[in-house]
Amino acid sequence: MTQFLNSNSKTNTRFKGFNWANSLKEVYIIGAGGTGSWIGLFLSKIGHLINVWDEDSFSFENLSGQFTLFQTLGVNKARALKTNTRAFGCDNAFQPIDRHWTELEFTNKKINIVISCADSMNIRKRAFEYWRTYQLAKTERDPFEMNVFIDTRMSAVTGEIYMLTTSKHIKMYEQTLFSDNEAIEAPCNLKATTHCAATLAGLVVAMFNNHVSNKLDGFYIQEVPYKTTMNLNTMQIITSETND
Repeated sequence: MTQFLNSNSKTNTRFKGFNWANSLKEVYIIGAGGTGSWIGLFLSKIGHLINVWDEDSFSFENLSGQFTLFQTLGVNKARALKTNTRAFGCDNAFQPIDRHWTELEFTNKKINIVISCADSMNIRKRAFEYWRTYQLAKTERDPFEMNVFIDTRMSAVTGEIYMLTTSKHIKMYEQTLFSDNEAIEAPCNLKATTHCAATLAGLVVAMFNNHVSNKLDGFYIQEVPYKTTMNLNTMQIITSETND
């Protein structure tokens, strides 16, 4: 793990003038499919230290909505994402975990930055609860520490991003959670598109960069919305609670 944390990526030289590009963080991504695969690529381009969980393998149908290659079809998604980011010129530290995420995966780790791209509301809720418990248990707080839980939800042409950076956000977010039994399943050919997933991932990374920049500067000038709703049919992006 020491070698992993000391990784020094060289992929971000074109934008190293931004303060967020020079403050590499350890990021935990749950799910390497729709948005998770694209987020993994975009964060790898910056050079962040990536841990990603997924028990599934890429199938031919995933080519239409997820970041993958013919060469990694049939390969576990987490492991394939490392291979695919390398094929796209990334040299950051990358830890793929080819199994189902459970609370045990976070034991004895500093769980400050979690991005939930899970296809299960149950996993999303449990990951959030673990992150929340870890954050609330801190007796000392570093004003420059990056603490954020990001949740992505997506259909073929719409998406939502929840970005939790305050205790107020935590309470608001709790109201959005429901069980897997209550989820409405979309038809298979309406679940995901490449452009929607990549656009949503781009927004996630842009807002994460803003959060990092705000923390480093010590004041909140960059927008970090609590909730972002995207609709590609109406070409609308609506944000709310934009104080970081």
